[in-house]
Amino acid sequence: RKRAVRDDDDDDDSTRGFEPDDDAKTDDDDDRCTIDGQDNAAVTDVFDINDRSSVTLKNLVIRRAAADGVNIALTGDTYDPVRLTFINVEFSDNGDDGIDITTDDDDNVEIVFRDVVANENTDDGIQLVVASDDGDNYEATFTNVVATGNTGRGVNADTTIDNTNSHIVYTVDESNFSDNTAQGFFLDAADINDAGDVAVTITETTANNNGGTGIELDDVAADDDDDEVMVTIKKTVANGNTGHGIEIDGSAEDVHFFTAVIEQVTTNGNTLDGIHVDMNSDLSFVVGLDDVTANSNDNRGVFIESSGDLVLPVVAEVVLQDVVAKDNGNGGATDNNVRIIENNAGASLDVKLVNVRTSGAKDGSNVFVEETGAGRLDVTLDGVVANGSVANSGVEID
Repeated sequence: RKRAVRDDDDDDDSTRGFEPDDDAKTDDDDDRCTIDGQDNAAVTDVFDINDRSSVTLKNLVIRRAAADGVNIALTGDTYDPVRLTFINVEFSDNGDDGIDITTDDDDNVEIVFRDVVANENTDDGIQLVVASDDGDNYEATFTNVVATGNTGRGVNADTTIDNTNSHIVYTVDESNFSDNTAQGFFLDAADINDAGDVAVTITETTANNNGGTGIELDDVAADDDDDEVMVTIKKTVANGNTGHGIEIDGSAEDVHFFTAVIEQVTTNGNTLDGIHVDMNSDLSFVVGLDDVTANSNDNRGVFIESSGDLVLPVVAEVVLQDVVAKDNGNGGATDNNVRIIENNAGASLDVKLVNVRTSGAKDGSNVFVEETGAGRLDVTLDGVVANGSVANSGVEID
């Protein structure tokens, strides 16, 4: 590993960073260059970039800056496309965010994190902020990213694009967002006021023991009647979080269709719900859970709700297959192992539970399904086990 030292000449560049030591040594097992801020208050951001549309950082360790390890701010509709790539880089122990990226009014943005570590920063490990009223496409990819032990969020991504035919794509694979003070992975991906699609895919990812929700997808929505939203979470673990294990909030009006697929996922021992899906909107949706375990959460194991004021019929379909939800609740009347509610006035709710095994709900029913509006309720139960509810029913359908 190379060492870096302060440039102590008389020039005024000492407040911006370092230059490598001529005698720096390289270890056999790590040939990355290390840039160390040494917690010097005069050293703010190690890299401060605001005039480049293409940035690639590779094989670096950036740590102990007084502010952000790296700060990139691209504003003013100047750059098209924007390509930012980070490979084998560590942003750790910095006084603000590990890396902070802001793009504003840039048309096409692509950001790639591969083999990246962002640990123990005073705020977020990785922060992305995108705000554009004319952007076309935004894509962010996280592959083998570790963002743990940060005082803020592991990853904090805020994306708002307002443009016809725009697309927002987030892809996360083989990553770890655990032990952060706030959420492990937080995404607000709102495409407002014009047509556009949103796709979020998370696979083989861990988000455990965070001070907030493990994986929170907030306002993951597209606000136009031609828009579609697709959320896929597979082979992922979100245990022991102070919040929900996984939360999906599809808050939008007039979106065409919302699909959420959750497969081979474990969410145990969280202080709220194991899996919490809230459409909170006037949309048609399909939510499918397959091979999911959600045990010993303080509220519900699985909670799925849609609410809105649309008077025209919409389609609402929930399918749970091979789901285990046991011993959830902490004495609340709505603390069910599985709770599914449709509150939309004009919706028809179709619920299918296949090989769902529940037991030991602390107060509410093991399985609770309700249609509170004027729509039709169709429920299919196939191979459902609902034993040992402490104070209520095995299965309750209203």
